[in-house]
Amino acid sequence: MNIEEEARSRHVAAFVEEALTHGMAADLPRRVAARLAGAARHRSYSRWLAAAALVIGIGVVVGTSYLQRGRAVDGAMPVAAAAQDPVPDNAEYVLRICAAQGEVAQGVEWVFGGRRIATWPELAAALSRAVQEVRAAVPPKQAKVVITPDVGTEWRHVVATTDAAHEAGFLQVSYAKVLLPRIIPKHVEETQQAGAVVLPTARFAEPDEMPAEQRPVFDVGADGSITAAGEVLFRPTTKAGADEVALRARLAELHARLVVLGEREVGIEKRKVLITPMLIRAHRGAPWSSIAMLMRLASEPAAGFDKIELALAAGKEVLAEPAKLPSKK
Repeated sequence: MNIEEEARSRHVAAFVEEALTHGMAADLPRRVAARLAGAARHRSYSRWLAAAALVIGIGVVVGTSYLQRGRAVDGAMPVAAAAQDPVPDNAEYVLRICAAQGEVAQGVEWVFGGRRIATWPELAAALSRAVQEVRAAVPPKQAKVVITPDVGTEWRHVVATTDAAHEAGFLQVSYAKVLLPRIIPKHVEETQQAGAVVLPTARFAEPDEMPAEQRPVFDVGADGSITAAGEVLFRPTTKAGADEVALRARLAELHARLVVLGEREVGIEKRKVLITPMLIRAHRGAPWSSIAMLMRLASEPAAGFDKIELALAAGKEVLAEPAKLPSKK
């Protein structure tokens, strides 16, 4: 073993011994140097022991880097993550909205973090705790929530739940089975509300300023019917998908008309989508199923919409406390 190999072996051995004996604190390099300075130089290392020590040393270095990353040591500031560290993954939560069925029971409650929540204050507290836990994680993550409304959930409850998630600090809010990447809440003027469509209110929405040229508008009524330009394109029936034909045809017509205004490519597959968004004005009591179906069809290649704008009224709706639903055992 030459001098360079011996020096490397001594250094690795000292690193391993110090780490195993006294732990991997922030002063590990100083302790290793002190051990080397006080140790007698010798040639008792065999080649296989030197190789083994080198492998173990590499593992300790990697492990130390991982354990120390972003962690405060003895009250010091957290160690900055190296440039080559991967971007932290999102912490994804599922927030289920449970709607009571029947004409008498019109309540709503939620399932979040493995427990049932029956009041709005409880929901706000649970969402806030989740965001704080994610932000305090090592390394910190970005909180994402997927809202999953049950069949029969009213649109006003979906909007209010979305508002609560935004207020708690969730930066990414999406809906289950709706693959549209961009869903933008918009505050619209009262004069833009269509007939009997009474919009739910939300604080977390942006002004509907300078809407896109030729932006199509779809209205969803309290009964779940979908209308565009005065024509009813969909009515809920007991037979699933019975009226989707007319709605699909209208979306295809819109695609043919709007494609000349511009397209852009998205995703690894370079899928082409329209640059023109769609505005959905849904009655506060509209069933979620109709709105979800409209967004799903709009995102299909035949329609090609990539951005949906949801028309909401300004302010925060004051909802009555949800009726307590029967326990599910």
